[in-house]
Amino acid sequence: MSQDYVLQAHSRPENCTKGYIKKKRLDGEVPAIVYGGSQKNEEVFLEKKIVEPLSRKHDFCSQVFSLQIGDTHQTVLAKSIQRHPVSSALIHIDFMRIQKDTRITVLVPVRFINAENAPGIKMGGFINSIVSKVPLYALCRDIPREIVVDLSNAKGGQAIRIRDLSLPSQVVSRFPDNQIVATVASSRVSTDKQPGSQEEAAS
Repeated sequence: MSQDYVLQAHSRPENCTKGYIKKKRLDGEVPAIVYGGSQKNEEVFLEKKIVEPLSRKHDFCSQVFSLQIGDTHQTVLAKSIQRHPVSSALIHIDFMRIQKDTRITVLVPVRFINAENAPGIKMGGFINSIVSKVPLYALCRDIPREIVVDLSNAKGGQAIRIRDLSLPSQVVSRFPDNQIVATVASSRVSTDKQPGSQEEAAS
């Protein structure tokens, strides 16, 4: 896993009102809660201009962050994010404290590469994604931020399964080995009516 990304945060006042939180949102801050471990829950604010673009990335919830609150650093994962139902603006984040020598399960996104080189795609097929994220179980420090699937040799009608993924030896998928991640759907040309078919001959 790559080096932790440092996020700056500052503590929220105790018993702050909804009006206060709304004003802070208008001022460009995002409320969050940090929980887990032996420490008590901690309510904080983060700068929206920093965390909003990060939250849009497909691997945001599999990225390990070093959350700096004052003089302390806490290792965390973003467990959930909330967005406004109309504007989709980021309005809240839940961070979970983790220990890098502890095993956890994390949903890790799948990213396909080299689809344009796949024989099945060149023949007119297309990628049918079945699973967008895979639950992986491992030490926090070993869990990858994404699973890259190289489709260079994928043929029409081929199914890519969990057992076909290149995972680190110390990382285990919570899905069964035969779980389909994606298929390369064949071109429909062969199933369409062709000139000179029996239907045309009979007409």
